[in-house]
Amino acid sequence: MKVHALNAVPINVALLPPRIIGAGPDLRLVALPLWLWKRRPRNRQIVLAYVILYSAERFLVEFWRDDPRGKVMELSTSQFIAACMLPLALVSYLRLHKLMQRKSPPIIDTQGVDN
Repeated sequence: MKVHALNAVPINVALLPPRIIGAGPDLRLVALPLWLWKRRPRNRQIVLAYVILYSAERFLVEFWRDDPRGKVMELSTSQFIAACMLPLALVSYLRLHKLMQRKSPPIIDTQGVDN
């Protein structure tokens, strides 16, 4: 197989553009927190939503990359970190959501009240 002299990229072989493929998930990483921000979320919901999305994305990207550097229990280092962060962030998000529902003030119906 012929390779380019400067960067060892195979010549005459169809390659996938990783930057363009990675732009889709990165766009989601920006879109969801912005959407949440417009809905006026409670404390730390945006950060936790970002961590949930990022860790899921990172796990899948590293799975597809199949990078041989560094292994922790048959996972790459990035996959292992993402696999630890995802459940922690998910549990934190759900606990925060439940806590904020309990602390929400009751909705007061002001219709029909004489001022």
